[in-house]
Amino acid sequence: MRETDRRHAELLWRRRLTGHGTRPADVAAAPGGTDPGVAAHAAGLYQRGLTPVADPPVSRGRDRG
Repeated sequence: MRETDRRHAELLWRRRLTGHGTRPADVAAAPGGTDPGVAAHAAGLYQRGLTPVADPPVSRGRDRG
């Protein structure tokens, strides 16, 4: 991996780590494409009573665009 690519990846990762705690919200929007972990996390927030609505990701098959 080139040094520039590594620095860019690290910057993106750090921006993702906001340090905010989990708190109640009106909805859990879970964009994530095909990552089932994103939907599972949104469902967990719903099950813990932190959101009344969980909007899981909807993934279209690559062949359907």
